[in-house]
Amino acid sequence: MHISRKLLFDVAKVVLASVLLTFVLTLSLFLIFYGHPQNYNLGQYLGLAMSVFVPAVVSAPVSFCLFQQREEIQKMNAELANAIRYDPLTSLLTRRSLFEEGQEIIMACQAENQTCAVFFIDIDHFKKINDTHGHIVGDEVLKRFGEVMSDLLEPNEILGRIGGEEFCLIARNYGRREACKRADHILSEYRKQVEYIHNIHIGSTVSIGISVSKSADLDQMINEADSQLYRAKNSGRDCFTLSDREVPNTRLAA
Repeated sequence: MHISRKLLFDVAKVVLASVLLTFVLTLSLFLIFYGHPQNYNLGQYLGLAMSVFVPAVVSAPVSFCLFQQREEIQKMNAELANAIRYDPLTSLLTRRSLFEEGQEIIMACQAENQTCAVFFIDIDHFKKINDTHGHIVGDEVLKRFGEVMSDLLEPNEILGRIGGEEFCLIARNYGRREACKRADHILSEYRKQVEYIHNIHIGSTVSIGISVSKSADLDQMINEADSQLYRAKNSGRDCFTLSDREVPNTRLAA
């Protein structure tokens, strides 16, 4: 059983406070007894002596149990908060956490007149990977995506799993050119790092749809990025597309 220093320190504080308090009380009673010794018998003196030791002996195990329970509750709360915030398979933000934090990013960008970009990312032919190689390999592909993207993630970006093999990246202060360069970098890095899983040639790729705006809300940008993702899929996959009103030709050389 792991016992933290904080737990020991908290227990020591309780024991010390208990001993000091009982010592003061016992000393007060002792002075009273001492002033009138003829009024008290041996049993009362023994009781007075025990009053010093009993609180110290009792407070240590009781406070230890209470503080240990407190630590366990705090640990469980932290684990629950972590489970709510992060997807257990990819370690990326959950859909709920992504949208909550993404809304804050969008509002901050609008307040500061900055351009924000939303990237909708989908792993190409993921069902085929599951059907051909099994769900264990499919799960490993999802994990590898999370690892690759976590390494690539910039301080001004957040990334979460929307569901299945779909992911969403939200970035502040990205214009059209920066968004295109970012998407092209994601495509090439993922393609390079997820070619093999367990010595099995997967050759996994992703498709990306992008929305860039200064004024649109998060729902609008997500819907637009989702529509662009379907364009990328229909364009042959392993590419990205950006809204027609933003950029007419959005596929860069790999």
